[in-house]
Amino acid sequence: MEKITHKTILIAGVGLSPAVLTNTVWALAHEKIAIIPDEVVAITTQTGRRCIEEQLILSNGWSQLIQLLKNEGLNTENKLAFGASDSIRILGDGKTDFDDIATPEQNDAAADFILKVFRQYTEEPGTRVIASIAGGRKSMSALMLSCMSLLGRGQDRVCHVLVDDAFLYKNKTFLFPENTTEEKAAKIQLSDIPFVRVRGWYEKEFNHIPPSYMQLVNKVQGIAPSPSNYPEIKIDPIKGTFSVADDFISLSAAEFAITYLVLKRIKTQTLPKSWYDFEPDFSDLLTQKFPLSTHWFHSVSEKEDPSVDDFRKWASSARSKLRKKFSDPALADMVLPSMKQRGTHIYPSEKITLLKIS
Repeated sequence: MEKITHKTILIAGVGLSPAVLTNTVWALAHEKIAIIPDEVVAITTQTGRRCIEEQLILSNGWSQLIQLLKNEGLNTENKLAFGASDSIRILGDGKTDFDDIATPEQNDAAADFILKVFRQYTEEPGTRVIASIAGGRKSMSALMLSCMSLLGRGQDRVCHVLVDDAFLYKNKTFLFPENTTEEKAAKIQLSDIPFVRVRGWYEKEFNHIPPSYMQLVNKVQGIAPSPSNYPEIKIDPIKGTFSVADDFISLSAAEFAITYLVLKRIKTQTLPKSWYDFEPDFSDLLTQKFPLSTHWFHSVSEKEDPSVDDFRKWASSARSKLRKKFSDPALADMVLPSMKQRGTHIYPSEKITLLKIS
């Protein structure tokens, strides 16, 4: 038997087949080092709750599982607490309990609900959460995995249980193997799902966990670098061309000038914190000798001395054009970042080709 130092909580998504819950418990109990959860929580809908009550509670399926494990010599005393109202959590928006997750609004509410449940148990340092994502709609499984990625700690697990399809087809009321013959036929497999834990990363940035799923996701995205693949960008000051993955973007003379100056700074890793720092850059640019065919340069050289507001406006309009070309619009903000809030979100210099003037 395993000497568990944490209180183990099994949190399972359950749809219309409560057997996913009993099979997960059975599989955990039959790992090389048996795990018997102290507490079990089902996240489900109103319809799912009725199925749980009919198949596990009223029919004594749950108590029969506990007795089976006890007969096998496993310690079930004060464990596998399940059946009380707080152990069957009904998805809802705070006003209405859901019969299903069928609309975008219900999906958003479900995300907040699931985050709240996981948060309750992962805030306690003495707990270990095992999340079973095998039951319910795929959207619920995806949200549970996402919430575990956001809140999971080192001791927590995500798992998925599988039972032989042919066996289930012939045994509609199957809840768990009751003998060796059923065990061999059911072929129950419990797989651990690896997941990225980002909690320790963002806890350094925030003093508290945001209350809603989207607020937490947005905050994490705000401190994370873009996950996109970075396309090659190229700027040719002589020809006055700018391209993203060989797709040319038409920029005005002023837009091209500020884009060129910003990319020069990125390449030399000297991007400043203020647009004021581009005043000497622009003055120096005007001293360069460009061919008569370089129309953008001759156009900006005829302008009166631009102000910092001009630089900001030029960058903003160029950024808007870039957003339409990148598959991920956020990449445009990395090419032409706001000097005030640029942080570390800068386009990788190795993905920029900056052709020389001479």
